[in-house]
Amino acid sequence: MDTSKTIGSLQLAADVEKAKRPLVTFEPSIWGNYFMDAGPMPCERHVYTDERRDNLIERVSHIIEQCSTDKDLLNGMKNIDAIDRLGIGYHFEREIANFMDILNNTRHEEILNNKQYKDVSFTAVAIRFRLLRQHRFDAPCDLFDDFLNEMGELADKVHHNVDALLSLYEAAFLAKPGEKLLELGGEFARASLSNLLKAGNLSEDILMKVHYALAMPSYRRMKRLDAKLYIPIYEKENAREEEILELAKLDFHALLVMHREEAKYITSWYNELDASSKLTYIRSRPIVCYFWALGVFYEPHYAAARLMFAKIIKLFSLFDDTYDNYGTVEELVQFNEAIQSWDEEAATRVGDNYGYIMALLTKTLREFVVDGVSVVGVDCTKHIIKKVSECMLQEVVWREEGRVPSLYQHLTVTTMTTFYWALACISFAGMSKDEETNKLIFDWVREFPTIIVNACTICRLMDDISGHERERDGNNVATAVACYARDHATTDEDAKEALRLMVEDHWRSITKEFLGNKSIPTSLLVRVINLARVMESMYRKHDGYTQSSRIKDSMDKVLKECILH
Repeated sequence: MDTSKTIGSLQLAADVEKAKRPLVTFEPSIWGNYFMDAGPMPCERHVYTDERRDNLIERVSHIIEQCSTDKDLLNGMKNIDAIDRLGIGYHFEREIANFMDILNNTRHEEILNNKQYKDVSFTAVAIRFRLLRQHRFDAPCDLFDDFLNEMGELADKVHHNVDALLSLYEAAFLAKPGEKLLELGGEFARASLSNLLKAGNLSEDILMKVHYALAMPSYRRMKRLDAKLYIPIYEKENAREEEILELAKLDFHALLVMHREEAKYITSWYNELDASSKLTYIRSRPIVCYFWALGVFYEPHYAAARLMFAKIIKLFSLFDDTYDNYGTVEELVQFNEAIQSWDEEAATRVGDNYGYIMALLTKTLREFVVDGVSVVGVDCTKHIIKKVSECMLQEVVWREEGRVPSLYQHLTVTTMTTFYWALACISFAGMSKDEETNKLIFDWVREFPTIIVNACTICRLMDDISGHERERDGNNVATAVACYARDHATTDEDAKEALRLMVEDHWRSITKEFLGNKSIPTSLLVRVINLARVMESMYRKHDGYTQSSRIKDSMDKVLKECILH
């Protein structure tokens, strides 16, 4: 980006509005020192042994392997789906991979012609399609041609079958761009399920499943939160495997204890920074940052990466709040120059707050390297931070000039200022230890690849849709809503609806990139998908970071509420 025009405009604005600072107030943290002061939860006294959990892991492993050996595909698919959703799949990566290979090598015609699946053939085909794509097998979409007409409607014989409708509805969220029939099928399934709800004839267990699916499809859900919410639904399944259910409960409990200790550590770390006293204009949200990290990786073997992520997103928030809520245009020009040269002394000369933030970023990134994080990955993160700083300057220009740019211009800049590109980078840095592999990975990351662009755009659009009125009334930079409304001479509500459709387009692009990119490990690409999933949980209705009380219930479910009684 050419920043010369940006800096010139800012310096002109600075002459007009000397030392004018935004005035903002935020709701206080709803967590405070809760995790520092909290004692053991009641469920921590529950009789629980590692031996029982290990025994269940062995037994569930045998269940998966038996389905593979017997080619019991329908039960195998249902079990894999449940294991994925209950958050225990990380125990069975080898067994699941083996089953998925068998499933991928089984033509869907074999399922259609198998008498075992006579009454559930469409359900089996739809689940197979979804699981294959979730596990990075590019299953063809034309397998739905045997069941859907040109309007995306199911054949009459399964028109009112709830399992068939649910399977079609969930599968549609794994569509790639251009798969119109599948999109239409998803819309048909949603409408049909909504009509069944209105009719009021569904049993309690089916009613719970339909409500849950229509609230948010499984593929979009934050995985840790989905695990907690899906346990009571799976518990009511007639065809459930009791060992899978028990393991899900014990595993959730074990990780809950671990995650609460990590939340305590993040609280202590943040308190030692004393950021809230030094920077009185910031959003004090360390536990929300940790919740965000849980959305990206909850598994125990990613503990170090999770804590890194929680720390860095909190520091990025300080950076963001300083640009939005504190800095004068004159100071921000100088601060950006300090960022571009990564010069702590230059930042301090701008002001103590700037020097403090720059020193924290430098110190934290240096500590990551000492702890064994990829040097290449940290360097890549610094490279992206510099890009973000430039784009934040451009936002300040627009704000000071009262300018509403085109949506294209807006997104070119504001996808960067979500910090999602940098967060994807630091996520990879926390996971990958092989420096030779790291060069390939971070060369790719530096190019701002499409799947990361997609996640950044979803983040920006959902943030702007949920926070439009607050941003507008606070005299901040124009949101994507305002830009679209101006481009198309439409209302804010119509603009929001159009942007929601754009979010869907970017989700479809994520699926295409996930299936088509063969050079980047699945474990890394899943982090990008998880970044987008967090937005669905935190920003679908509200700006869950700024208005953190709005997501307290979701946070309680993964950090406070017992699963064992």
